[in-house]
Amino acid sequence: MNVGIPGMGQMQRALRDAHAIDSKANERIATGKSVNSASDNAATFAVSSNLDAFTRSRNMLARSLNTQLQISEIADAGLAEVNHLLKRAREIAVQARSETLNSNERQFLQAEFESSIEEINRVAQTTQYEEQYLLRFRGIDIGFVVDRSSSMNGPADEVRDSITRFQQIFADGKLDAHMGVAHYYEESRGNDNDDGTQLFQDIGAESVEPALQKIVTDRIGGRVDPYGAIVQASGEDDPNDDDGFAWRDGVLKRVLVLVTDTNNESTYTEGPPLGDYATTYGETETANLMGSSDIVVHDISNSAAPYDEIVAATGGTHGDLANLANPTGANNPLTGTGGIAEQLVAELQNQTGGGIKQVGIFNNADEQIRTPVPVDVTPVNLNIDEANLSSAADAGAAIERLDAAIDTVNSLRSEIGAYQVRMDSIMDNNMATTEIETAAMATMTDANIAEEMAKKLEASVKAQAASALLMQAKALQRGSIEKLVA
Repeated sequence: MNVGIPGMGQMQRALRDAHAIDSKANERIATGKSVNSASDNAATFAVSSNLDAFTRSRNMLARSLNTQLQISEIADAGLAEVNHLLKRAREIAVQARSETLNSNERQFLQAEFESSIEEINRVAQTTQYEEQYLLRFRGIDIGFVVDRSSSMNGPADEVRDSITRFQQIFADGKLDAHMGVAHYYEESRGNDNDDGTQLFQDIGAESVEPALQKIVTDRIGGRVDPYGAIVQASGEDDPNDDDGFAWRDGVLKRVLVLVTDTNNESTYTEGPPLGDYATTYGETETANLMGSSDIVVHDISNSAAPYDEIVAATGGTHGDLANLANPTGANNPLTGTGGIAEQLVAELQNQTGGGIKQVGIFNNADEQIRTPVPVDVTPVNLNIDEANLSSAADAGAAIERLDAAIDTVNSLRSEIGAYQVRMDSIMDNNMATTEIETAAMATMTDANIAEEMAKKLEASVKAQAASALLMQAKALQRGSIEKLVA
């Protein structure tokens, strides 16, 4: 028998609602948040979640920015000491400029002068942050070996523009990359208009840094000879011969980039290349020779087949000559995405710790800047390693070198100082933005404890009242049933 009690359902719902309000109030009081899940407020939850991601990223960014600033301060401190040593060396050189000094007095000055130069080198070699050296680094030497035979007249402008863009990438990044151009051609044609000379009236010392000497290779038996060009440009066939590129000692990497449209291997593997050479260099011979060196050979041609052994032996890559058509295109093997420039820039930046630094929480160009450190202030790079005071004339020459070195160091310190000012501004802006975003998130999500306590009290009173009414209703129900049974 069912005996209905008026209001029983309402009382049960009131009790359930009171328990739900009490539970939610307890959760908000415990967490301090008014929005703990999307069901609390879907829109607020989404917005606050994004703000939380931004705020946490900005807190991490603040630590990163502080580290970057500390690195620049260490570099500046090292440069200050180098500057001091350069000024002292200049004082000594001025004293040694006098012709009235006897040989013993000049030797005394020379000893202190050498000591100052050695200390400059020590500071440059040892100034570091963790394992990142700040006042010295190694660069990359890059030699372009370009076919300028008549068939290359068509893509001449594309080659010129791509190489110029390639050079500009390293110049913009202030990265130590020394470049030069070697070219080979069909000598017997005797017509500059047919052998692509116009290309090299545009590409040369004026547009490509002439740190490596240019060379011109001959042809073999009426045929252009890429293998012979690679061999001679590298200088590996005869290390004592000055015909090849003037590779620097101690560089991070040496790179040769062959640019040619010659893709028929059988046309240039016969006979000794370059006339006087006693060795015949086919693909295999060239691959063996270059593979035993530290030079990486990349080829940009119509076909990888004639050069795949060389590329594989040296760890290089193959690029399609046709893709040089757009110097700024993503597929350009020199300057595009994943191209030779991008690879070498990454290696240099990994070596030096320099390059692009993140100063914001988003991945775009406005959130990134270039750091002026590391720099290279070794005596070799400052061109004071061979300065001496052996005579008054030598002392005069040393003064000129030291003046140039002091100007270089002053310029570097100026760049670092400007960078530090900029970093201070970035850090202040990041801190202010973090505070504002944190406050905004708190306004949206922080719980009102007083309000939640009031809700908890209200829910408790309602729950007690509903419970009492339910107990009375159930007692009445039992009483009715007992009377009916009796």
